Amino acid sequence: MYKSKYSPAFKVMLAERSLDGESSLTLSREYNVPSRQIRYWVQIYSIHGPTGFVMPLMNPSAKTKFSILQAMLKNGWSLGHTSATFKLSSPGNLLKWQQDYDAFGLSGLKPKRKGRIVKQKPTVKHTKPAQEMTEKELREELEYLRTENAVLKKLEALAQKKRSQGKKRS
Repeated sequence: MYKSKYSPAFKVMLAERSLDGESSLTLSREYNVPSRQIRYWVQIYSIHGPTGFVMPLMNPSAKTKFSILQAMLKNGWSLGHTSATFKLSSPGNLLKWQQDYDAFGLSGLKPKRKGRIVKQKPTVKHTKPAQEMTEKELREELEYLRTENAVLKKLEALAQKKRSQGKKRS
């Protein structure tokens, strides 16, 4: 579920005050919200009304991203206006899509995996005896074994430190 830093009611209130003549800079200082953000909320409010803040477009497909970019080009809209029209969370997303499309074409618009990349442990196969291994294979195995040995030594040192702290408390 999408969780915004600001509530929809707060966004509506600031957009309405700005439309009533208060400057975004004054509101920015009063509520500690960037004035650019307030102006973007005013655009969304002007296009969609108070319901514009309810659910922004989430995880669009490459096809959807492409159609939004096409609409922007066809109509000559700015990043801000296009983002507000399609209820994107910010114009920065649209700029990123545009850059990805320019660099990689349609494949650049495909959704990317989120989160941390899981690194696989290097596997050392002991299928060959040492006499049959190449020098490169021997060096790789030596490096792996040295690393493994260092990790085990650290673990042992930590366990020993923990045991000695336990004895001091007793």
